[in-house]
Amino acid sequence: MTEGRLGMVVCPMLEDEAIYNLKNDHEDKRIYLVKGAYNTTIIPKLKQHNVPYTMIDEHTVLNGDYDHDGYTVIIWTMFMGLHEDIDMLRMEVMNQIVKIHSAVDTILLYYGRCGRGLDTICDWAYEMVPTPVCIFRNKDGTICDDCICIPVGGTERYLKLLRKYPGRFYFTPAMASNFEGFLMSMELFNGLDVKNDDIMKIILDLAGYTTVMRVQTGNGDQEHFDENIKRFTDKYNLECTRLEDGWVTNDLADLNYDNAKSTMTRWLNEGKKERVIPNAE
Repeated sequence: MTEGRLGMVVCPMLEDEAIYNLKNDHEDKRIYLVKGAYNTTIIPKLKQHNVPYTMIDEHTVLNGDYDHDGYTVIIWTMFMGLHEDIDMLRMEVMNQIVKIHSAVDTILLYYGRCGRGLDTICDWAYEMVPTPVCIFRNKDGTICDDCICIPVGGTERYLKLLRKYPGRFYFTPAMASNFEGFLMSMELFNGLDVKNDDIMKIILDLAGYTTVMRVQTGNGDQEHFDENIKRFTDKYNLECTRLEDGWVTNDLADLNYDNAKSTMTRWLNEGKKERVIPNAE
């Protein structure tokens, strides 16, 4: 039986995988969602998938003034707009790790490489904090590329998908419910006002984007999935096609969540062995 405090640092584009993991982990556990400005989309999804949780303020978590016996999961959601600048993304994730590491027993980053911004985050964390830090990885141990790589089973399958269907927006339920934030995260639209429909239509046309590929993961906001895609395609005069069966899998969500739990168990069984942490300066 798992014990310890697992800290989830969750990008909105992978919050569906976080909810999937919690829903399909049948161990007894307490789930806390840290109060913050970026919980807008995760709260209705937790309710839609009947995942029980308790809201908690960050001060309480960091001071340990709550019930965390047995197995406990604490969720921090991050700002989607961090993807506009990979240096900013890296810095904010680093700051988050430094802030929360002493309050949890392992940190699982619901992120991929994100434009190579997080390529070395675990190496950095190993040198800077004693608490284990995990990030989403392929089966061969390499870091997953991005939020589409994960639901299709890894980088190799993702590349095959891109070759078969180039020049498309791949919309999972998470992307459909965060499409403005998703556009802001794309290098193509850096510095542009994604709420200016006329400018966006011109850029999309110049870039050759004509189609949205509907990627049904079975996770996230299923109630509004098609409605959200239609809002996007109508807004920008795009077509919609559906990705055929056989591409989508939850294998990497299962693999990385299980790895984080086993990492936490090993670390606790070893007595939270402290590493020599160099001066942060």
